[in-house]
Amino acid sequence: MKNVGSILLFAMCILFIFTLTLFAEEIKYDFRKTNWGMSEDQVKASERGKIIDFNQNGFSYKDNIAGLDCIIIYQFVENKLYLAEYVFIGEHINQNLWLEDYQNLREILVRKYGEPTKNSESWANDAKREQYNDQKNLGNAIGIGYLAYYVEWNTPETKIWISLKGDNFDIYLSITYESKELIEWAQKILEKEAAKNF
Repeated sequence: MKNVGSILLFAMCILFIFTLTLFAEEIKYDFRKTNWGMSEDQVKASERGKIIDFNQNGFSYKDNIAGLDCIIIYQFVENKLYLAEYVFIGEHINQNLWLEDYQNLREILVRKYGEPTKNSESWANDAKREQYNDQKNLGNAIGIGYLAYYVEWNTPETKIWISLKGDNFDIYLSITYESKELIEWAQKILEKEAAKNF
């Protein structure tokens, strides 16, 4: 009888461990190891690095994603996470390499989220497209501000987009994650605060 009880107890322990493992695998995050609406303290607990910048709207960390140096920015309103972003900070002598970085990141996001819901290549005008539209000049066109790329994905909770644009030979590559539920609420509060300070 003791053996039957031991076997039953052992089986229940295995089932309990299996259930915990199953639930642990089902945990889904909106951005890195965070979910929308988390507090600043909860987000800080999820990150392993040191904060490199802190302001009234949030804080940021430095990291390396897909082999690229970046700043990870978390933004809050009323202590609720509503927006997060990767801003890539590397430098390239050949500006065409920014386009390679963009395409590599885009492919990573396609593997994770599927085909995008929006995909655009935007030229300032047709004359600039004719002048710069060859593989050797695309990086220069981006840096000057004549060409920009934008791709967007949507999950039930999150709008995600990657953009590559430039101005005055500075190129900006970023991936932004935005809470669909909290964004309008956050923008209204930020607009009220801006109006008070005007």
